[in-house]
Amino acid sequence: MKIFTARKITSVLCTCALAFSFASTALAANPFPIMDERASAQYWEKPEYDAVIMDTQQIAKYNQSVIAHKDSDLFDLDLLPKTYNREKIQLMIKTATQGYIDEELPEEYAGDKLLTKAQWQQALNNLNLNSVPDTKDAEYAICTDRADVKLMPVAGGWYSEPNDINYNNLQGAILDPAQGVMILHRSLDNKFAFILMPDYMGWIELNKLAITDRNNWLTYADPQSFAVVQANKAYIGGSLYQMGATIPYTINTAKSNTADLSIPVRDKDGRLIITKEEYPLFDKAQNFDSPLHDGYLPYTRNNILRQAFRFQGDEYGWGGQNNSVDCSAYMQNIYKSMGITLPQDADDQEDVINCTSLQDMTIQQKLATIKTMQPGALIFCNGHVTMYLGQDKNDEPIIIHAVSSYGDETSGKLVGKYLRRISVTGMDFKFRSGKSFLDVIRNTGNVQ
Repeated sequence: MKIFTARKITSVLCTCALAFSFASTALAANPFPIMDERASAQYWEKPEYDAVIMDTQQIAKYNQSVIAHKDSDLFDLDLLPKTYNREKIQLMIKTATQGYIDEELPEEYAGDKLLTKAQWQQALNNLNLNSVPDTKDAEYAICTDRADVKLMPVAGGWYSEPNDINYNNLQGAILDPAQGVMILHRSLDNKFAFILMPDYMGWIELNKLAITDRNNWLTYADPQSFAVVQANKAYIGGSLYQMGATIPYTINTAKSNTADLSIPVRDKDGRLIITKEEYPLFDKAQNFDSPLHDGYLPYTRNNILRQAFRFQGDEYGWGGQNNSVDCSAYMQNIYKSMGITLPQDADDQEDVINCTSLQDMTIQQKLATIKTMQPGALIFCNGHVTMYLGQDKNDEPIIIHAVSSYGDETSGKLVGKYLRRISVTGMDFKFRSGKSFLDVIRNTGNVQ
C-alpha cells in the first residue's frame, strides 16, 4: 500500500493545460480539439486489430502482476485479512487523507468562503480515530447506488477557488453499484464508512452501502456469471453504472432468452436485498449496440479503440464528478471493460505498466518511439495520461484523452481556458509554462 506524502495534485496541474499551437516544426498544426474524420473509431480500426492480444488466462496473470507490483495501490479484496488491528486501520485512514491530516488548517474554500478552524476541527473529529478498537473484523458491503469516495468524511466539498464545484479536492474516486467493498471503520456522525475497494480506499456515505455476509458479498466481489457495462454509462435498475462495472446474473429458467440481473438494494436496516431484473439474454456475437456485454470484451486493438470513442465528447469529471471520468479513470474504465486491472491514478498507472522512458530523448526521438507503439498505448506526463490512437494519413501521431483546461494563444498571449471534454487531439500543444507536451512526456507503454 502506498503511503502518500501529499494530496492529489489539483486539477490545473494534474490535467494538461493545453494550447493548440506548437513551436516545433516536427508536427503540423492540428485543430483543437480534432473534429474531422479522425474523431471516430472507424478511422482507426483495422482488420488485423481484431487479433486477441491476451486471452483470459494471460489477462489473469497480468492482473496478478499489477496487483503485486511494489508501486501498486490495488487490492485483491478476497485475499485480504478479515481482521485488522487498531494501528493498521488508523494508518490507512490517515493515508487516505493524502496529507490533509498533517496540515494545521488547509487553505481551501468550503463553498464561497475559506475553510474555518471550526470546520477543519469538525472534519478531523469525524475521522473518529480515537474510537478505532484494538481489533476490528471487516464488514462486507455492496454499493447500491453510484457513490463518491472521499479523502475525508465531509459532506459537500473543499475547493482551491470559491465555488469551484467541478474540482472538489476531497473527491478521490467513484464507486459503481453492485461492487463489493470492505468496511473498516465509521465516522463519528455515523454517516460515512471507511472502505477498501479494489483500487482505492476512502470514505463513502453509509446510505449508499448494504451490509451483507461474506457469501453474498462474494457474489458481487467475485462473480462467476456477470454482465459488463460496455457503454460509457448505463442506467440499470434505476442506478447509473459506468463502463467496466460488473453485474452478476443468472439465467431465467422460466423465460427463454432472458437473464436475471442481481440488483443490490439496501433495506430499512441497511442490509442487502438482492432483487432480480429481467434483461434480454446477451448476444454471444458481441452486440455492440447493447449497453451490457456477457462477461468481459475480448482484448483486441479494435475493442480498445471502440471503447475509447464511447466516451468522446463526454464532460470531464474530476475524480468521477459530474457522472463522468477524469484522465486516469477514463483509461482505467476502457481496460476494465476487457477485464484488465489498472490503478486509479495516472502516476500509479505509469508505475505499474511496462513503459519505455522518453525523458532523455530529443523531440524527434520521442516522436519516432511513439510511432512504434500500438493503438491503446498510454502516454504519460506528470499527473496526466493520454491514449495513442495511431498515425493519421499525414503520419502525425494522434491521441485521445480527458482534457480539463488548455492554454489559448489566439490573442497573442497564453490564456487559460476550460475545455472539460474527452477529446481527440494532436500532440501539438503546450502547457501554460510554454513547454510542449513532447517536452515533458515521461513514458509510454502498451498494456500487455
